[in-house]
Amino acid sequence: MIQRNIQTVVREIKEVLTPTPSELREALRLYEELKKTLENILSKSIPYDFKIELEGSVAKGTSLRGEMDLDVFVLIRYEDLNKEWIIEKFVKPVSRELSRLGRGYRVELRYASHPYVKVYAGNIEADIVPAYWAESIDDIKTPVDRTPFHTEFVKRNLTDEQRDEVRLLKKFFKGIGVYGAEIKVEGFSGYLTELLIIKYGSFEGFLKSAVTWREPQIISLNKLNSYEASVLRRTFRGAPLIFPDPVDSRRNVAAAVSRRSMALAMLAAHEFLREPSPKFFFPARKVLSVEELQSRLKSTERRIILILYDVAKGTSPDIIWGELKSVGRRVANILKVNDFNVLDLRFWSDEKSHAAIYVELHGGNLSKLKSVKGPTKIGSDLLNFIEKHTVKDPIPPWIDWEGIPRALSLRKIRNPEDLLKKNRNLLNASHLKLTHITTNLVEKDFRALHHDSDFLAWLSDAIVKSPPWREELT
Repeated sequence: MIQRNIQTVVREIKEVLTPTPSELREALRLYEELKKTLENILSKSIPYDFKIELEGSVAKGTSLRGEMDLDVFVLIRYEDLNKEWIIEKFVKPVSRELSRLGRGYRVELRYASHPYVKVYAGNIEADIVPAYWAESIDDIKTPVDRTPFHTEFVKRNLTDEQRDEVRLLKKFFKGIGVYGAEIKVEGFSGYLTELLIIKYGSFEGFLKSAVTWREPQIISLNKLNSYEASVLRRTFRGAPLIFPDPVDSRRNVAAAVSRRSMALAMLAAHEFLREPSPKFFFPARKVLSVEELQSRLKSTERRIILILYDVAKGTSPDIIWGELKSVGRRVANILKVNDFNVLDLRFWSDEKSHAAIYVELHGGNLSKLKSVKGPTKIGSDLLNFIEKHTVKDPIPPWIDWEGIPRALSLRKIRNPEDLLKKNRNLLNASHLKLTHITTNLVEKDFRALHHDSDFLAWLSDAIVKSPPWREELT
């Protein structure tokens, strides 16, 4: 019964994921237009051999309907290719010339770890990426130089039928919120998704494997013996998911996948096999009003803190999310070392001007007195502990029934909001300016975000807890 249901749902979804012929024609037309334009620009400004290739999902035949984004790679035969050269000799002149063409392009410079140019043309986005023209994988100089080798590998090893399976898995990952290797998501890249289908043969094959995962999970296109598996675990220590790149075994294709993304993928696979539904692919995000959110928090006696930021103009998304998560770890550490129990930590940004950190705590203000445990072994440290706390504490220290010295000290700060405000100088970042720390969702300084539907959807997810695709099934 379940098997028939899975096939029915999968068949329905496949039909709406395949790009239309007109979409493909338009994407390829834009690629040829950009290729010709770039050849004219670069032939005048770069004194090195170069070639232009289409990479990514459109080249591999795995793109989704309505998402025909282009990865246009300019491979340059220049040994000293570096970030500074790319910015001055490629990104700036290419963006300047493309902006002058008057073809309706909107051009943005992206100064990430590897600078590139993003072009918006109608409904299509094109990333124009400079890279080193490597003859073999051993010649690569930067991570993006591997991309042409990835494209070629997938084109050789993925069957036409499996391209539909890739689209299913991509949309599934998007629906459950774990698609993309960027810092914002820390999930499954397009290339990893394609390799998973090459490995398991189908979307259903992947699901049946995912429910058996155990951290650290090793997946390989080649059969591994126990020694090879142990080497991978040591090489990629700390990674919850390990998938050696068939193009370059020194690299873990799943390096970006966080424990949260891996756990969500495993849970969603289990739920889908149990009760197949299109809602995994097209979940309806629940957006609650601020009043409803306040009511939910009050009814469950939960304590949350929102830390709001202004984002420096022109900051790239990767930098925004990287700084948000770095500050978030700092926030959690400040709270934990001061005895607050952090239950949840989430991040949001519109990637333009605003950002926020959501912190949820278990319990309210801390008690007036803090329990302090002394050394567990009898020795001079025990006497030092007793002496120290006899002088400064309101209640004399004592030896408990297990022979362990204990004391009760006065807390300096009992309110988590006050603690963060005291440490607000630690909560800023190079491109994030702290504007407000609040526990009140209807506060005046917070109201500007009440009209941002994406922010409210994110806040609703954080407070409701259950993912949209799971809440609808329960």
